[in-house]
Amino acid sequence: MSNAPDNPVIQLWRTIWLDGHTHGLDDVLADPYIRHTRDGTASVTVREYIEHMRQTTRNVRGTDLSVDQLVEMADRTFVRITLMGVNVTSGDPVMITIVGEYRLSAGRIAESWSMHQPGLDWR
Repeated sequence: MSNAPDNPVIQLWRTIWLDGHTHGLDDVLADPYIRHTRDGTASVTVREYIEHMRQTTRNVRGTDLSVDQLVEMADRTFVRITLMGVNVTSGDPVMITIVGEYRLSAGRIAESWSMHQPGLDWR
């Protein structure tokens, strides 16, 4: 499967997971960005999302990102992504599978519906 480098969703996860930083997310995310997750729905600013991701990934270093499925239809991108990494505190391997639908507006991610599951390998 192609890793779709031009797709904003893949760019988002590469930036956060593999590059280990949040520089450039202003170019990928709409402001505000609406997130629908198991924790509910939240409308966040780009800065709030960046801080959330800094906290979420502070103990993890990403080593690989696999785009297992990607479908682009009109203003929607549907993905199944597997993230591989290491917990920097324990040294244990980390695997997280993400399933999501992302709505784009003006080339930026405006809204997402996503779930993630640690340890799930369905590649």
